[in-house]
Amino acid sequence: MWRPKIEFAAGCGSERLITNLAEDEISDAEFEKEKELHKDAKILSKEELYYFRIFRSFFNTDGEIEAIGRWKGGFASEGAEL
Repeated sequence: MWRPKIEFAAGCGSERLITNLAEDEISDAEFEKEKELHKDAKILSKEELYYFRIFRSFFNTDGEIEAIGRWKGGFASEGAEL
């Protein structure tokens, strides 16, 4: 499926695109199943699962998961300073 090239930047209105894409592409049942399957990754949202799937396509071992930090910031739309 063709998708347009999208550039991401704070304040350009694109920060929710991946969130919406993940919500559309991952069913609730898939989310619950994979969240349980990968408990060590502590997947909290469909967006996180979307990124996790991409990550796993490049790094398919649990060692790399432990080396990655978790974003603790927010979105500009939620009042976070970027």
